[in-house]
Amino acid sequence: AFAGQTSITSVSLFANVVTIGAGAFNGCNLSEIIIPGAEVIGEKAFYGNAGVSSIGFGSALKSIGKSAFEGCTSLQNITFNSAVNIGERAFANTDVKRVSLSGGSVGREAFYNLANLYEVILGDGVTSVGKSAFADCVSLKNVTLPAENCTIGELAFDGAYSLAEVVQGTPTSTSKPITIGSWAFGGTGIKGADLVVSLKNANLSGSAFYGNLNLKSLSLDSGEIGSQAFENCSNLTAVTLKNVATIGSRAFAGCGLTGALDLSNISNIKIGEEAFLNNYNITSINLPTTFGSFIGTRAFLGLRELTVITIGG
Repeated sequence: AFAGQTSITSVSLFANVVTIGAGAFNGCNLSEIIIPGAEVIGEKAFYGNAGVSSIGFGSALKSIGKSAFEGCTSLQNITFNSAVNIGERAFANTDVKRVSLSGGSVGREAFYNLANLYEVILGDGVTSVGKSAFADCVSLKNVTLPAENCTIGELAFDGAYSLAEVVQGTPTSTSKPITIGSWAFGGTGIKGADLVVSLKNANLSGSAFYGNLNLKSLSLDSGEIGSQAFENCSNLTAVTLKNVATIGSRAFAGCGLTGALDLSNISNIKIGEEAFLNNYNITSINLPTTFGSFIGTRAFLGLRELTVITIGG
């Protein structure tokens, strides 16, 4: 409706305006956007409005379309007051510094390449995070994942090499685990901050953290660990595992695990082939009395400092 009209510098809509159509203010010269009643914001509705610095969305907002605010390079502050389905590249290439979302979903590359984003909080109502949703957010330090029933897509946080902490909300006894996709926190080849990961109930897909040079310690209370999930995380020195049903093949191969590896409090566990291959600094292993299936071939090969193995101790 108003696309390309650079003379328009401010938009203030009444609360009864609930839909903003595709491309409505694309390429204008907006520095102010007030849209208190919006429920649906269409594709590229505000694309490329470089002067906008702050937007507070109303409690009625349900969805934001593809690239709706992409290229709003001055946009630093956004506030969500409802569960929102955020479309592909909706806020890509903006200057947003913090994202807190109570529910909804985050589309593919929705917050791609946000150079100054430092914190992401995903509430328990968030059901999915798309591929590369927060990729190349190089200043991102803290991530809170939902407690349950959420799928984190592949490469979701790829390239976030400043990450220092990944934590998960507290699930209930009936909660379904979250799923963390392949390469979701994969390595960047750049050593940044020491990363501490604390997960409560999660299934980690193959290569979820593969080659992450920042990962220092891991705790997982319940779930499954896929093949190569932490392979070549060479600075990972400590793991605490509780009710973990499966440790996939090469899951911790080439890591830097040091000292005692305690798996004794897991009553039924399947350990895959080469699961702990070449962790040179493990000195002792404490295993449970029973195993769900087996210990795979060469599961503990290459542990040059290993001197003690205890079963059921």
